Amino acid sequence: MTIMTKVQKIRFIIYIILIFVLLNPVHINAQSRSIDDEKHMKSQKRKIPKPSREEKRIMKIEKTTIKNNSKKKKKAEKEHKKAVKKYNKNVSGGGKDLVDNKKTYKRMKKSKREAKRINKGKNHVHWTKRIFK
Repeated sequence: MTIMTKVQKIRFIIYIILIFVLLNPVHINAQSRSIDDEKHMKSQKRKIPKPSREEKRIMKIEKTTIKNNSKKKKKAEKEHKKAVKKYNKNVSGGGKDLVDNKKTYKRMKKSKREAKRINKGKNHVHWTKRIFK
């Protein structure tokens, strides 16, 4: 048996520690973690940098212009709808046909009643309605 000197003992200990470090995994959980682990992959993704002040200002301006354009478009559609309704009212007898079936039914009923009175040889408007106009 050879007697080891202090320097040889230190070398021997360093070699053992080096071999131990190289054989062990880098992380303690490295062996149990798979590639498909979603939580791990989410944390590994590169984070999106926050926009600067100028970029925020530009984004705000773009957003307001989009809002204003949509408001103008809605207002124009509303005005167009109103104009069409007014045109229909002027052209086709008050636009009652377009609004509601009940109004149409009432108008037809009234004209039928007037036609019956005319066929009987009477005035088409009842005398009480003529007096209390």
